[in-house]
Amino acid sequence: MAKSKFLECVEDIKRVAGIDGEAQQKILIPGSSSLYIPGTVVDNQKFMVDIGTGYYVEKGTDDAIAFYQKKIDKLNSESVQIQNIIKDKSQTSLLLENQIRQAAIRQHEEMSKANAAKV
Repeated sequence: MAKSKFLECVEDIKRVAGIDGEAQQKILIPGSSSLYIPGTVVDNQKFMVDIGTGYYVEKGTDDAIAFYQKKIDKLNSESVQIQNIIKDKSQTSLLLENQIRQAAIRQHEEMSKANAAKV
């Protein structure tokens, strides 16, 4: 979800920055999750970037794209690490299940031999 949000930010930056010569671009500014306020873009080469915990920094087009691309790359890297951990844990779990199953079979065979010896 976070990755798609960052990808959307990159696409939005490219879209707004790529409009040449159109002065005073009309845009809807989100006031909340369901409220939008009409506005105009004064400078399509500067963006306010949310750097976290309610802090925003003005960045140029290239810097803003680089910022979000770095976030995307970090998420991709962490995703690969998590997938590897899950894979390792799954393999360990399968090995443990197999050992438990073999121990149960051995125990069942021993009980069967013991019961056969009593008869």
